[in-house]
Amino acid sequence: MVPRESPYGFTTDAVTATASDGSRVLEGERFHIFFSSVDNLQPRLEANANTATNDSVRFSTTSDCATPVTAVSEIPTSYAFADPAATGPGRYLHLRFRTTGTLYICYKRFDRSGSQVFADFTPIGISPAYQTLIVEPRMIASVTVSPTTPRARIPSIIITPTYQSPYTVSDLSSAFVVAYPHVGITAADDDTVSADDCYRATASEAISGTPTDVLVNSSNELIKTTYTLTFPFSASGKYKLCYISGYSGLPASMPSVITVAEAVPLYYEIPTNAALNSQFSMRFIATDPVLLTPTSYAHIHMYTSGVDMSCADPNANLAPGTAVTTTFGGNDTVSTMDITITSNGTFYVCFQPYDQFNAGLVPRNIADGSQGYVFSIGIDGPASYVVFPTIPTAGETLTISVTGENLGSSDVAKIVDVSSIAVQTPYSALIPVSYTHLRAHETPEHLVCRLLLEKKKKKIHKQK
Repeated sequence: MVPRESPYGFTTDAVTATASDGSRVLEGERFHIFFSSVDNLQPRLEANANTATNDSVRFSTTSDCATPVTAVSEIPTSYAFADPAATGPGRYLHLRFRTTGTLYICYKRFDRSGSQVFADFTPIGISPAYQTLIVEPRMIASVTVSPTTPRARIPSIIITPTYQSPYTVSDLSSAFVVAYPHVGITAADDDTVSADDCYRATASEAISGTPTDVLVNSSNELIKTTYTLTFPFSASGKYKLCYISGYSGLPASMPSVITVAEAVPLYYEIPTNAALNSQFSMRFIATDPVLLTPTSYAHIHMYTSGVDMSCADPNANLAPGTAVTTTFGGNDTVSTMDITITSNGTFYVCFQPYDQFNAGLVPRNIADGSQGYVFSIGIDGPASYVVFPTIPTAGETLTISVTGENLGSSDVAKIVDVSSIAVQTPYSALIPVSYTHLRAHETPEHLVCRLLLEKKKKKIHKQK
């Protein structure tokens, strides 16, 4: 018996509408190619191989391996994928193509020389019926974004895919957007694999102990029935549309980016002496000079605790004494809106720039540079608080920023464990924790901040 030469074949974990035997993959979709071998191979793409320690793999459009394909990339090892269950280390590559066609897989083993098999690039298989890999066109040919240039913090962005035959929306498992490039990575272009979070590991694929590196596909998911994003873009910049085929369950990435413009306005400010039934000027700050465009408008709404702050209906729950406003003073980057609020309460602000189809929430800038969303008129006391870090751990020091009206230097706060306390129990019956020793004694699920504010004499933003 003569041992079989290695590698003597390959397969993939890709599944397309036309094949489920691993012989076909989709352009733009990441996949594993597994080499059939009796040896422990060490394959890398030709461009990435260390010829002293790695076998080299070349994809060619001809069986003589003389026409290499360059539009193929390895998924970075920094993305922390565990070895797939189908094989052990050293017998696979993790790839993405940006081309289509029928390709020969040419293999060169680093430890071969002279006339030995695979001493130079040789197609896998038996001549003349070499085994080929077919790269099919991607599922989604293109996307249309409406509005054409969306802005940060504006909801209901519509991203409409155009599908390539034979695919339809029923073949789409999910679609979502991620920021591009990955934080801390400089991308050479708009389609660099090592900067594209679409190709990060899912929770089931990641190496144990790397939860922060896994792909998160729910923060900006596309609702398939309406093609609307579930949440607005949180910041300006570039984003990638990722999508998952219902056939393979493997993520793919569109080659182009979605460019999101700066939020307008960046934030609003109100004077410290704003009072009930007295006119005051609300100031809007923007870096993109569009504040005075005639078709931009702002509206102020009553805030109800426990109810989402919505900007969908400009005339719903308007702050008493106010109306939808299209007239502003100042200039295109710093403008003002004169308002008078005639009933006490807590309020939030919405703004619709001229080039958007919807209005978005505007953050409030506070004197120390921190931000919230609401302001109160005619109400003394705290309006909101923010805990940092957002997800604390036991024993960790916290910073709790309290925002409100007429807070004073003699005000105190306490944290109580309410995990075993009946609903509506008076806080006076609960045991306080000294505000000078605020610690996360409980897990995040049990940590609740209750504020007792007294001797309110002057309006400040206080940090404890």
